[in-house]
Amino acid sequence: YLFMLLTHEESPKMPPKGGKIPDEQIKLMRDWIDGGAIANVNAKAKPRPKKKSFAMSAVTNERPNKIAMPIGLPTDSQLQVTRLPMISSVASSPWAPVVAVAAANQVFFHHPDAAKKDSLLGVLPWGHGQPKIVLFSRDGSRLLAAGGRPASLGYAVVWDVASGEPLLQVGEELDEILAADISPAGDFVATGGPERVVRLYRLDDSTGAKLIEPAFEQRDHTDWVTTVAFSPDGKWLATGDRNGGVFIRDAANGQQHVRLPSHKLAVTSIAWRADSQMFATGSRSGKVTLWNPRNGNSIKSFDTHKDGCSSLVFSRDGRLVTGGRDRMVKLWDGKGKRLQVFKGLQEIVTAVGVNDETQQIVAGDFAGQIKTWKVDQPKKSGQLRIPVAE
Repeated sequence: YLFMLLTHEESPKMPPKGGKIPDEQIKLMRDWIDGGAIANVNAKAKPRPKKKSFAMSAVTNERPNKIAMPIGLPTDSQLQVTRLPMISSVASSPWAPVVAVAAANQVFFHHPDAAKKDSLLGVLPWGHGQPKIVLFSRDGSRLLAAGGRPASLGYAVVWDVASGEPLLQVGEELDEILAADISPAGDFVATGGPERVVRLYRLDDSTGAKLIEPAFEQRDHTDWVTTVAFSPDGKWLATGDRNGGVFIRDAANGQQHVRLPSHKLAVTSIAWRADSQMFATGSRSGKVTLWNPRNGNSIKSFDTHKDGCSSLVFSRDGRLVTGGRDRMVKLWDGKGKRLQVFKGLQEIVTAVGVNDETQQIVAGDFAGQIKTWKVDQPKKSGQLRIPVAE
């Protein structure tokens, strides 16, 4: 800052009156600062701390021996609709060519390659209002769906992906669940919603298909909890709300670790990088911020979508996919540099996903469209379809 005052790149310009000091004196000041800005000839410069690198580190989660694929599930829609419903959520299996789509009071399994005639792999019924969020467990063997009825009921259900059998239910909450995640070890489900409460439900092998009661509740959010996400290593739980607040919590008990500087508008989505060393928050303002979970410091913030970023997700290699109210889907590198823009949706993008096994990006919109693109082919798109009655 001192040097930029001398070069008149910042204010107040120094010296206060007149032009810049001669170039040789500016060079002398640069050398003095680079040498540690020592006080006198007998002083020693303090060593500069090494700059922290946020390059992606090696990911330790290994491919499961058995890859879960939905087999023999019914493909008939449980609720006949006469027009395309809004796509509430999209999730991709981390290890299989499968995506899950929440829409029309049910959950659809699709193969992400829209060119396949049999892309619809199965339909799971949802009898608790509208599912707001779907996601796969870290090993891809289970699917969590959560939602409910506004001001009435909140539910979350966990299914076995291969068989479509329900394993357990979480709830009953007094309002719909807007955000949910299952911990990497499968021992907790976290939920959030209009009650402004983050709830942690403890699971175990003896749970069966019965209803689970919350083990912990945290009430430090000041508005609706809109997004929750466990870190891939299972250490942290990040939560965001409609007032722009973001918290990092201890995943074992939900206790607050650090409160992050707030976004100016609602936090719409949280995503963790696969190595757990960074997570991203998307905001209604259109900004995405990258965070260091250990101390809550902001690493970088950048604009993504005009009028708001509605959804984001990391790919396995550390790239970031975002969707927004500008009807676009965008691909970014790990430092926030835009790599690709994917167009073709008719309405606001409501959900995005990326299938690493097929290198397909999947996105749904408010009008019920589900588009797919190859990561390296932004101009060529396919389409997945929700069954509509004629």
